[in-house]
Amino acid sequence: VSDNGVTASFSGRTGFGIEVRSGSKRNLVEENRLNGGSTARTRKGLNAIVIDAPDNRVRDNIIRNWYSDGVQVNENNTTVVGNTLRSNYDRGIAVFDVSKVNITDNIVTGSGEFAETTADGIYVDASEVTLRRNEVSRNEGDGYHLIGVTSATIRNNSANSNDDHAIRLE
Repeated sequence: VSDNGVTASFSGRTGFGIEVRSGSKRNLVEENRLNGGSTARTRKGLNAIVIDAPDNRVRDNIIRNWYSDGVQVNENNTTVVGNTLRSNYDRGIAVFDVSKVNITDNIVTGSGEFAETTADGIYVDASEVTLRRNEVSRNEGDGYHLIGVTSATIRNNSANSNDDHAIRLE
C-alpha cells in the first residue's frame, strides 16, 4: 500500500485509515499521507494505520490529526521506520503485546494535545524492542513508555518537552 492520500470521512463509529489484517504477511505500507481532519476528532477508535498481521513494514508515512493512535501494531516482527506523526489525539505509535518490534527514525509530536487524557509519543508493550534515532516532543504523556520489555536496544533517541517522563520502563 503506497503513495496514497487518505482523508477521514467515516460514516460509522469505528474504522481505520489503513488496516493490514491477519492472514497476510510481509506487507509494506509506505509513503501514504493520512489526515484525520475534523471528522476524525469526533470518532473514537479510528487509528490511522493498524497492523494485525506479522512481518510487516510501515515506512515513510505522514499521519496527522487522527482521533486514536497514529500507528498501532498488534503483531510480531513489525518495523516502523521514517514516519512523521503530528497532533494525533492518542499515541503516535502504539505497540500491544508482541514479541519483537523495531521503531527507527520516526518523528512524533503533539500526541494528545487535543485529548482529555494523556498520550505517550511512543508506547511499547513488547518483549524485545529496538528504538533508534526517533524524535518525540510536546506529547501529553511520556516520550517513550515501555512495558514488559525483557530485551531493549534504545539508542540515539531524543525526547523534548513531553509532559511526563522522557523514557519510562515498567
